[in-house]
Amino acid sequence: MSVDQRLVLALLAVWLLLIAPYPVSLDGWAVTLVLALLTLDVVLGMRTGWLAFARGGRLDEREAALRDRAFRLAFRLAALGIATMLVTGYLSAIVGFFVEHQPSPVGPPNPIGARGIAALLELLAIAPTAVIAWLQPRPVQQPASSWRLGWLPLLVVPFSALLWLLAVNALPPRSALAHRVPGGLSMADATCGDFTARRETGFGFGGAIRLQVAVCWNGHQAFAVGDTTLPAPASLPAEEHAGFRMDPGLTNCRPQSGDSDFGRITQGCTETIDQDGTMHYQVRGRVWPAAGGLGARYLRLELTVTRDGRIVNFG
Repeated sequence: MSVDQRLVLALLAVWLLLIAPYPVSLDGWAVTLVLALLTLDVVLGMRTGWLAFARGGRLDEREAALRDRAFRLAFRLAALGIATMLVTGYLSAIVGFFVEHQPSPVGPPNPIGARGIAALLELLAIAPTAVIAWLQPRPVQQPASSWRLGWLPLLVVPFSALLWLLAVNALPPRSALAHRVPGGLSMADATCGDFTARRETGFGFGGAIRLQVAVCWNGHQAFAVGDTTLPAPASLPAEEHAGFRMDPGLTNCRPQSGDSDFGRITQGCTETIDQDGTMHYQVRGRVWPAAGGLGARYLRLELTVTRDGRIVNFG
């Protein structure tokens, strides 16, 4: 087996780690896998003379035939890779529910998160080059005078890491909110609703905190249900509140799959009910890259619901 073929196998192994259904979350190490893929991409590109991106007029018949064959095979490999990503996306949701005890997502699982986008771009960009590296009999020989300059493309790796850090810190956080009233929970003499929110940095490539809470209101108080670590409402009998055990499908204060792939996360949730019966639910979190605390950001999500179910603040 040639050196180029070993590099292609290494590329495939790292790509499979990126889309693997387990572990459900990479705990901030996805960026390391992406940079490893980028390094292998550049090395394979240099060893193939960037044949996949060369203009047709500069190629001889053998090179043109090799490139055409590589693109035909790469198209089939890309289709296979996309199908694999869809399968692993659904497997990740299953593993998260049964192994990690994460709540099932609302609607079908979404395999195209930040990890999926990175894997898809990698697949589309490098598949022809990987096929050429696997098929070519020997690497392209660079002139001795250009040996040092030939390695300059590797500088794209540290520059990409720096750009990622800058983007995570410079881009404003964005939020996605959803609520449903009535929700999936029913309670005598009360109305309940489901509230979910996600606040992310770097457009999903920096980490995210998540709010997921079931809230009920009975005209006296609004209160969260499904997390026994939160204070019990005074307007609800203690035995009735005790009947609602810890249920992460209702109220959950843990990051879910995909939230902490590109950044490590710590988050905590608090609930207070004021004298007017208004519930104030808050999620505070810290998101930072895996390499130390550099670029850490503090995020917050809030939900305020009055005793008659009016949403005062959400986001």
